[in-house]
Amino acid sequence: MIGKYKLTRFARFIIFIALITPICYAAGPLVLDLNIEEAMDDFMRGFNETAGDNDSFDLNEVEELEEDIDDLKEEIRDIEDELNEKELLLNELISEMKEV
Repeated sequence: MIGKYKLTRFARFIIFIALITPICYAAGPLVLDLNIEEAMDDFMRGFNETAGDNDSFDLNEVEELEEDIDDLKEEIRDIEDELNEKELLLNELISEMKEV
C-alpha cells in the first residue's frame, strides 16, 4: 500500500523561499523606483566581477602616502633609540642597586 507523500514544514519553507526570492528581487527595484535593467544585469552578472575603475590611483596621493610611511619609519627608529637608552640606564641602575 502506497501512502500519501506529505511535505514537512521545512520543505514547504524551502519551496516558498525558492519561489518568493526571484519575485522579491524583481519587485524590489519597482518599489524603490530603480532602473530594472541595471538590477537584472547585476543579478545575471553576479557579484564576483570587480570594477575596472579601481585600478586608477592618484599619483599625488601615492607620493603623500610614501612620505607618511617614511616619516613613520623615522619615528619608529627614534622611539627604538630612546628605548635602548632607557634600557641602558635601567641596567646601570640595577647594577648600582646590586652594589649597594
